[in-house]
Order: sequence, then structure tokens, then C-alpha cells
Amino acid sequence: MPGFTLYRIGRGEQADIQIAHNSVSRSHAEMIVTTDGRCYLTDCASRGGTRREKNGEWVPVTQDFVSLTDALLLGRYQTSVKQLLALAAQGKGRKTVPEDGNHPGSGASQRGAAEDDRPRGRVRRDEETGDIIPKGEG
Repeated sequence: MPGFTLYRIGRGEQADIQIAHNSVSRSHAEMIVTTDGRCYLTDCASRGGTRREKNGEWVPVTQDFVSLTDALLLGRYQTSVKQLLALAAQGKGRKTVPEDGNHPGSGASQRGAAEDDRPRGRVRRDEETGDIIPKGEG
């Protein structure tokens, strides 16, 4: 049984959800959808940044859970979590990763983690397992 589905978002050909906008980085963000439907968004150290609308203001997102109704800014491209998932459903590739309890968004180690404990910047993942590769390894 899969633990979550990983979508890479960006302008590049490797992106599962491609957005052809010049303010969107080639590898802009990653979104993990857990088996219980929760969405975990990570900015991949994009040039234009990732923001979500909160109380009428755009606040930066480094890594956080987002809801389907959240409005997002990827660079200067405005969209929503729901729209990104609709693009993914239109036949874009996706990577399903088995659950082992150690993945962000799986509901295990990250659910209660403090903001400061979460990785920052570009995230490298093992292609087979989806695990985050710590800096300096691999």
C-alpha cells in the first residue's frame, strides 16, 4: 500500500506538474499527498519563492501542510492546491512511495515536529524510496 504520492512542480521537463511561466523555477516545489488526503508543500529553494495567502497576505512557505482551498504564488504565478492537483490528474506522471513512517507528510515523524526541525532549501530524494538525502551524502 503506498504511503504517499510525490509531485514535482516546476517549469522543467522532469516536473510532474509543469507550469510554463517565467517566474516559476525549473524545479520550484514538491507536493506530497498522503494516503489520508493531506498535502505537504516544500519549496525547493526556488528563485521566486513559494507563498500562500493567509488572512489577505502572502506568506512564504518553506515546508508546511496546505489545504485544498489555499491560494498559492509560485514566483508570480497564482494558482491553488486544488488547481495543482487537477493538473496532476490530467495525466502527468507521479511517484508513489511506500510508507515506512519516516517521510514528511506521512503523518509519522513530521506531524509533531517543530518548524526549526524541518529541512531547509533544495530537497534531494532517493529515486527509489523517496527518502530525503541529507546534505553531504550521496
